Amino acid sequence: MNRKPEVIAAAIELGVPEDKIGEAYLGFYHSPGVYAEELIDSCYDLGQMMGDLSAYFDYEKCGRDLLIDDVMEHKGHYFNLYW
Repeated sequence: MNRKPEVIAAAIELGVPEDKIGEAYLGFYHSPGVYAEELIDSCYDLGQMMGDLSAYFDYEKCGRDLLIDDVMEHKGHYFNLYW
């Protein structure tokens, strides 16, 4: 588990139980779009799936949508809601 003080502080601020921080922590990202881009790129090859249209994929919007139901963020630290 990541025991950095800033990760623990972010988790506590978001209401993540201390014993679930390691399970819930997704990492540090500079924006929802950066988080979404890493997530999407690790799961899919948009270039292969969409061809040239992949350049139009909106990672920022996708990242904002992920923050609605699946992910919480505090000061750049991202946590899964379903630990």
